[in-house]
Amino acid sequence: MGDQVFFGETAINLDAKGRLAIPIRYRDTLAEQCENRMVLTYSAFESGSLWLQPEQVWERIRDDVMALPTFKPGHRSLQRRLVGSATAVEPDGNGRILIPPSLRQGAGLDK
Repeated sequence: MGDQVFFGETAINLDAKGRLAIPIRYRDTLAEQCENRMVLTYSAFESGSLWLQPEQVWERIRDDVMALPTFKPGHRSLQRRLVGSATAVEPDGNGRILIPPSLRQGAGLDK
């Protein structure tokens, strides 16, 4: 599986239940390349941002992060933030994923 990087800007709103609709232009690619199995977590680089990764890509990132020496406070912080917040998500029949309240709050998302 090749890694797919999406680019461009898309206005997205959350519904009242905290679900985000994946833009239609990305749905087929996500379904093909990651079988709709994805992981949502905080961004490692930007506060207030979330990462949505195909499960296979996430597993490589997780393994790399967890292999870092834990005696460095920055590594432990990254492990807690990135791996500790990771949540498996799958789109529903309407292409929406539920963003857990803790990730919505941490990223400052309200709608």
